[in-house]
Amino acid sequence: MFDAGGPAEAKQRAALLAAAAELRQRAQDVALEVCRAEQELRGAQAELEQCAGDLASRTTALREGTERLFAVGEVEYREVVLARREEGEARRALLESESAVAKARVALEAPLGGGVHDGGMQVRESVE
Repeated sequence: MFDAGGPAEAKQRAALLAAAAELRQRAQDVALEVCRAEQELRGAQAELEQCAGDLASRTTALREGTERLFAVGEVEYREVVLARREEGEARRALLESESAVAKARVALEAPLGGGVHDGGMQVRESVE
């Protein structure tokens, strides 16, 4: 009797189908990770553009105005100190927002194949 290799061929097909199913699952997982990372990036960018940057510039203007008023004797020094503290807090919030955007970009780049290559950071255009 001659064996045409039917059982071996069926085993190979089963292994190939299993590998294809695993590949599809991994692709879906990466797509989900990319979608979540993009959503996080958009939220962080919106926070930066709408809130943190505006607050930092307003508190800087407020501090400058308070210092001018102090120079002409219209406000007490404690108001200058308070304005400076508020400006510092707003700048810290701005830095935190910028950091959140950077972290979200890294989280988005990772599943897309971005990252460190040849000792430097590979830079891509932002997804917008």
